[in-house]
Amino acid sequence: MMSWILVASGGAIGALARYATGLAVQQQVNVALLPIATLVVNTLGSFIIGACYAWMSARTGDTESFRLFVMVGILGGFTTYSAFSLETLRLLEQGQPAQAIIYVLLTLVLAMIGVVAGAALFRIV
Repeated sequence: MMSWILVASGGAIGALARYATGLAVQQQVNVALLPIATLVVNTLGSFIIGACYAWMSARTGDTESFRLFVMVGILGGFTTYSAFSLETLRLLEQGQPAQAIIYVLLTLVLAMIGVVAGAALFRIV
């Protein structure tokens, strides 16, 4: 039960942080060509999860509560792109570059198919 509480409370914090970051970026940078706020959130989330991963890898103690609250909860609410980036890094670190490339390509292609299909279905209905 405690793991659910850690993830849920972290997720709420992450979602609020994403919203606040998006507003701050939009107020500071007005670039109509790209969704800069999303790029900032995804880059920042990936940076933070990379730092957390390195910190956890260097520790010998129990880090499960930290992982659930920060990495799954906060960063999951902030951006799922950070999890995608970390999973790709892990594949590369495990000596599986082909799987990493396949994972990246499948993620991008299937996500685009999903969003196009979802929008098309909604427009039909």
